[in-house]
Amino acid sequence: MIHDYIQAGFPSPPLEYAQNYYVHYPKVAFGHWPPVYFVLQAAWTLLFGPSLVSVLILQCVVAALLFTLSHLLLRRWFEPWIAAPACLLVLTSAIVAQLSRTLGSELLLSFLVLATLLLVERFLQTPSPALAAATSALALAAVLTKGTALMLAPLTLIMVTAYGGWRILRLRFVWGSLALLAAVAVPWYFLVPGALHERVHRFGGLGWFSGPLRMKATLSFWPALFGWLGLALIFAGLLALLFSSRYRHLLPFGFVALAAPIVMLFFRLTVRVWEVRHLVACLPFLLFFLCLGFTELARVLGAGRAARTAVVVLAAAGAFLHVRAMPAKPRLGLDDVAVYLAAAGEPERPLLVVSDAVGEGALIAEMALHDERPAHRIDRGNKVFITANLMATDVRRNYSSQADLLRMLAALPHRAVVVDEAPHAAAFLAEVRLALSDPASGWRLERVFPRLSPAGEHRRILIWTRAPAASR
Repeated sequence: MIHDYIQAGFPSPPLEYAQNYYVHYPKVAFGHWPPVYFVLQAAWTLLFGPSLVSVLILQCVVAALLFTLSHLLLRRWFEPWIAAPACLLVLTSAIVAQLSRTLGSELLLSFLVLATLLLVERFLQTPSPALAAATSALALAAVLTKGTALMLAPLTLIMVTAYGGWRILRLRFVWGSLALLAAVAVPWYFLVPGALHERVHRFGGLGWFSGPLRMKATLSFWPALFGWLGLALIFAGLLALLFSSRYRHLLPFGFVALAAPIVMLFFRLTVRVWEVRHLVACLPFLLFFLCLGFTELARVLGAGRAARTAVVVLAAAGAFLHVRAMPAKPRLGLDDVAVYLAAAGEPERPLLVVSDAVGEGALIAEMALHDERPAHRIDRGNKVFITANLMATDVRRNYSSQADLLRMLAALPHRAVVVDEAPHAAAFLAEVRLALSDPASGWRLERVFPRLSPAGEHRRILIWTRAPAASR
């Protein structure tokens, strides 16, 4: 949307344009997410085009920045034959692949969190107004990328404590930088509608969330990120730091690296909306222990050329197994449907999409990619046929009988109804599909697309258009 607004030459006031855009593509709640990721995405697409391939390349570039910065950090203490294989082992993991090939701000936030903490470290060693301003700017970018940047607060305090840097509180420009950070971040979260996720407070919030499903997702995240080989080496590196005097030179950063996953796990267990993918911000800090584990392995093997070769071969073998085990990116076939609908023309007549919440959002996104935006107006079946609360725990149909539903369908202003047989669709979808098959509805089945499924399920995407008057 930001890309289209700039490319169109700022055709109207921003809020008016956003509201009109949302009418056409009702996929996201504006203000719900902070702006930095989307501003970056808009700048990228202005340079390289607003295609799916373009924005996925952006995700890969962000991943590359994260691993490049992590590698530069690791090279402080570890040789290239330790740091590079460790990064390769994790770069090929299922979690990094998943986050690199889907649109989301987790990798960007992880990069900004690491960059901010490294500037804090630099500032603690050589305080200056320029460094204070740069640290504040990076922290602000992180906070305005995702609210989970809250983790920076305890991590910064831990770093200041580990480095014995409490003297910086006497510096006036430190307080000035903090005031600047608050002056921009606080108004966003407290004045922009939806920025505090007000509508989901009663479903999330603070507490202790350690149910079986949440714990299973949390525990399975780590082998998916590092692999079992990586986890074993991380554990060995942790033991080496805690119990071996030969690694005292790695402190005080070692304390920060140890604290980072503990802080993030604490947030995961106490903030309900802290999703498991947010734990990827631990990656650079656990890479530190992975390198330490490789170092210990090389020491046990003799620390010569043979030991170095063994470390590289072991990491390469782990990376190869990660790539072999990587699942294929799921494809539902919605792009074929979007191309068909966009080619049919008549953008002035709205479309109606009936699916589960994910299916409706995915098809709207596909339509936006293939449209001359904003063109088609797309309505969602979950808004037309039912009334539900935000989490769909209270669902009421907007029709009382089959005859009532037939009258609704006959009165629809849409040029096509797309019924996606999604696996998690609500019961009303089957009722709508059955009613559309009735000649009294005024609709006819025009096209059927297969809904692709990695599980091999045979589902369809049905496109209904108005039946000729003579056949009604």
